Amino acid sequence: MVMDMAAASAGESQVKNTSRKLIKHGTLTLEADDVVKTKAEIEKICLSHKAYVSSEDQRNSDDRLAYHQEIRVPADHFDQLLEKIEALGSSVESKTINTQDVTEEFIDIEARLKTKKDLEIRYRELLSMGKTVNDMLAIETQMANVRAEIESMEGRLNYLTNQVTFSTLKVTYFETLTINFGFASKFATSLGSGWDNLLAFLVALASMWPFIILLSGLGWI
Repeated sequence: MVMDMAAASAGESQVKNTSRKLIKHGTLTLEADDVVKTKAEIEKICLSHKAYVSSEDQRNSDDRLAYHQEIRVPADHFDQLLEKIEALGSSVESKTINTQDVTEEFIDIEARLKTKKDLEIRYRELLSMGKTVNDMLAIETQMANVRAEIESMEGRLNYLTNQVTFSTLKVTYFETLTINFGFASKFATSLGSGWDNLLAFLVALASMWPFIILLSGLGWI
């Protein structure tokens, strides 16, 4: 019990004395006057802040042209990059910033990783002293399990390191497409409406032919 409390106290002390490991994510949606020019400006901003676009796609609809980009930027450049990209829009539709503190997880993985590596060294020493085939096979099996755990921890540690080093900004910028309501557009619309009305009249007239014949016969009588 005393040892557990001491270990916990030591862990808390280590967290306090360690620089915080923060993962920052952001999403930004803004309206732009020209998405093509905005895209070119974002590429320049990324270049000046050592950032890069990890993925992007274009989404079009009848009244909107939009781009979506995921940007990875060094953590110490995140705020400046966000501010400059935000200034490109004519209006900001939404903005969300999330910060996740993974300091404790980082320290915990490093401590467990050290323990596993020490155990692996111990198994190697035992393997060199193995006397029977069964003993050696049993030790190799344990070593394989420890090695798998080490690789898993190293993978997680590498992922956390990458996420802490590079922040992520998901930005969507769109351009609202305007419809031309000039003379040519109105004239073309009027022609279409006139033709539709004529067709509707002919259809209605065709459906009334029995009444027309009846009225004609009554008129003749």
